[in-house]
Amino acid sequence: MLRKKKAAPTLSFGRIQQLHTILKRNRRLTDKNSSLVISSIKEAAEGLVWAEKEGGMMSDEYNFLGYFTNILTTKIPEPKITIKSPPPPRSGSQAAASPGRGRTGSVAGRRPSAARNPPTSPTAIADSIALSPRPVLTPTRINSRNTIFVEYYCSRANATRVKCQAFQALSILLMSFRLEESLFYLLSSNYINAILANADLFSSDELAGYFVSLLKTLALRLDAQTIVFLLSGDKKSFPIMTEAVRYYRHPDRMVRISVQTSILALLNIGSDLVIEFFTNYVMVPFLNTVCTHMAELVTPHGDGTDAIDHSDALDVVRDWTEFLADLGSVDVPGITVTIVQLVLLKYAVPAIIAPLASCGPSVLPLLLLGRLVASLDDPAYTPLTTYLIQLAFSTEPVLTFDPGLEILPPLIINQLQMYSATQTANHAPFPLAPNLLTCASSQSPPAMLTGVLLLVFTVQRHQGIDRKVLTECGLAHPDSQTISTADLDGGSFTNDVIVAGQSFVSPWLERALQIAATYATIPLPMALLALKVVAGHVAPPTPSGVVTRLSDTVGLQLSQMAANIAVDLAITCQTAMPVITQDTDTSAIEKLAVQAGILVAGLTDSTFLAMLDIDFTFTPVDKVYLPFFSNTPSSSRRLVRLFSLYIFISRFIGEGEDVPEWTKLSGEEMSAALRGWLLDLGR
Repeated sequence: MLRKKKAAPTLSFGRIQQLHTILKRNRRLTDKNSSLVISSIKEAAEGLVWAEKEGGMMSDEYNFLGYFTNILTTKIPEPKITIKSPPPPRSGSQAAASPGRGRTGSVAGRRPSAARNPPTSPTAIADSIALSPRPVLTPTRINSRNTIFVEYYCSRANATRVKCQAFQALSILLMSFRLEESLFYLLSSNYINAILANADLFSSDELAGYFVSLLKTLALRLDAQTIVFLLSGDKKSFPIMTEAVRYYRHPDRMVRISVQTSILALLNIGSDLVIEFFTNYVMVPFLNTVCTHMAELVTPHGDGTDAIDHSDALDVVRDWTEFLADLGSVDVPGITVTIVQLVLLKYAVPAIIAPLASCGPSVLPLLLLGRLVASLDDPAYTPLTTYLIQLAFSTEPVLTFDPGLEILPPLIINQLQMYSATQTANHAPFPLAPNLLTCASSQSPPAMLTGVLLLVFTVQRHQGIDRKVLTECGLAHPDSQTISTADLDGGSFTNDVIVAGQSFVSPWLERALQIAATYATIPLPMALLALKVVAGHVAPPTPSGVVTRLSDTVGLQLSQMAANIAVDLAITCQTAMPVITQDTDTSAIEKLAVQAGILVAGLTDSTFLAMLDIDFTFTPVDKVYLPFFSNTPSSSRRLVRLFSLYIFISRFIGEGEDVPEWTKLSGEEMSAALRGWLLDLGR
């Protein structure tokens, strides 16, 4: 006979009292009762939330909050290692002694000493941050007739599990309390301060994530009124902030994101006390250490090996650059100038500019520069992004800012000048444009070529860069003209084009056109990216993302490219179907054209910018759009490639009536139009 599973008890005030009794009876945590304690802690947190909702007020008659705090602030005893010696002869009185005497866990219940030992986990604590020392807080003693003081007589693993559940319980309460009185009670009773005063107990990898998560949850709930509970009386210590930043280089990404969220949430409160503390004690040392850490992640070691895998480095650097971009929008005096100075001096120069200036730039600095420019899109960062773009693409040495943009200190300018002066004959001095242009060749490795094209495309699409700066760097047409018509069906086009406007010679535009013209031998994403770079040269982006102006020379070259692709399509379709008539079933080819149209429709700016997060050293370029070709044979893949390029170019340079109808349609509507187009090609 099967026994029915016992139903979980429902929450009630009687059940809350019962939970207190269970925890009180099991205040000595052992390996046998640890699971019961963990489940009871979880249910007690849910009970407090239920009690607030049902009773309309915070009710902690049994001081569960104090119990959770005691669990966290009681130190887990270190296991003792003793050398056993032969036992001496025992007398009868000794044999009758208490069996508990001499046990390894006899000191487990001792409360932690007030002496503060430094943390020992290098992965969790940032020793290099020159912040003010941890404050020695003296929280009010948490005690009442219902307080339960725990003692650890269990293994470290089980004790850590109990502490993790206590952290989760406090996080649940912080997230779930809806009444102001409840939050005031939790903060004013010194529970959080008691936990912060023992922060060095949570530096182990097992507890660091839960501790930082609690700090993040707390930071998101604070406001200008409740923030005062966590500031010291002299306003010179703010543990919730200083403890959070110490975990900035934790190996767990979620911990690092929690650190960033906590800092931004605290600053966005708008409290003058918080901003003053951040400016005086945290801002410069924290940002200096973060920028240095970013450079260390991507700078090769002396033996030529990378400090970290490229894929991991890109993820870490991306998170921190986006954090710096968000931090610049916070209303903190001097924050933007500090970020610009430290990013350039501690990160951009050693990790990006120096490798690009060497004889053989690698892919990683290209992606890092593109990511940095893409992230710092706020107008406040325009001086920095403008300077980096001029340094990378200008044909003239750029070592100082234009008048009105002098926010860099002379130290950085002198460092750049010294770097340029000390280059040997084997290295190219500033500017960097010749090196980058050398990489922009169809003979370059696919990863290198993609990195250069992505960098150019990112710069062209940056909203904060003046069009004049792009023109000076050869990345934009100074006076784009409108091309009237272009024959896309493969015929003669000399009579269709109205030649007007001045000619524009740009090595970057020429390289992009040359790369796009080799569409048959390069991966499809690279050919489409080259066409995107061409679009960025001939006209600024419109809200619809469609380029509406073309110069004569570019229009002629693109029309010729479209004609070549049309001929390739005709040959490929005739190979698949030797005879195409009005009665020929072309549904298979139509499906491939629809697939290509979906691919082109998904080619937004964000799609290409997302490629910055791909490490092309490990991810081949032709795998970027692999989902579109997962079940497509090689012969059909070639048709999808040709259709995609043709649709892209036709929409790019066409003006309505000059674009074949099937490129603008989808589904059944395109069937007849595409069949007719194929018939015309086959004649």
